Amino acid sequence: MEAEKEEIGLPVYPRAVRLAECDDKDSLTIDAYYFTSDGFEKVYAWYCEKLYPAALITEREACWAFLGGKPVRVAEITREGNGVRIHLLRSK
Repeated sequence: MEAEKEEIGLPVYPRAVRLAECDDKDSLTIDAYYFTSDGFEKVYAWYCEKLYPAALITEREACWAFLGGKPVRVAEITREGNGVRIHLLRSK
């Protein structure tokens, strides 16, 4: 099953390449992983524009969480090597 925006309910950064997804039937979540060579600040600004300012931010990661109601959705970006890893998650 492909975890696209419609399924997870979160925007996918336009210059991101899908790394993997996890939709184990026994798992309580659907996860999608992406990577972009764009800088952390650029990716962070894009997600802040699309979502809202991050609830948690450090020098190397930021997290947005939508916990009120079902499904729970989380977007996380992490500075990794020469780019940014993006993890999008939705509860089943």
